[in-house]
Amino acid sequence: GRSTPAIKAGKSQVALEYSRFHPCVRLAAYEANKEISFIPPDGEFQLMAYNVMSGFDLPFKIQSKYEQMGRTRAEVHISIRSNYPSNLTAFQVLCHVPLPKNTAKVKMSATGGKTKAKYVELGKNKLRWKISEFEGQKEYKFQAQLELISTTSGSDKAWEKPPMRLEFQIPMWTSTGMRIRFLKVVERSGYQATKWVRYITKDGQYEVRMGA
Repeated sequence: GRSTPAIKAGKSQVALEYSRFHPCVRLAAYEANKEISFIPPDGEFQLMAYNVMSGFDLPFKIQSKYEQMGRTRAEVHISIRSNYPSNLTAFQVLCHVPLPKNTAKVKMSATGGKTKAKYVELGKNKLRWKISEFEGQKEYKFQAQLELISTTSGSDKAWEKPPMRLEFQIPMWTSTGMRIRFLKVVERSGYQATKWVRYITKDGQYEVRMGA
């Protein structure tokens, strides 16, 4: 696709650092009045992609702590708070939590969501915490007690913790504030087009360092 450079924003605008368009877009019209005019190709396609480096809201605030107590016990504490409005709900929220390679057993508890035994994958050194519906302005807490296989003193090393990863979908919300102000369809052949706009925010590579 084609691209445009950074665009400064006014008080009610979103500052786009870099934007990319499908070849069907008429760039002259966009550069003149910020209207995206195009003749759509057949089938589903990505019309536009853009980067925003500042001035946006993260959907979740995540705090975590890993604490090892001796050679055979450790605990993981996580709290997740939703930052989007209370009238919105995120669906299929999955928190992927890394585990030390010498983890032998895990006992989980949480104030919300599911902590089933099948969500622990010792062979892959990770566990999952699933929250099917996460309402806005809510907070849930998670705790895991780990039993570790004791290692010899000569091989003891501090665990280099991989990042946690979050999956989610939030309908009718955009973290950047990007909005479609109007949608106009010009159709001269008599075909009745249905105009419909749906906003949804999904995880891309949403990773968070695990606290010490």
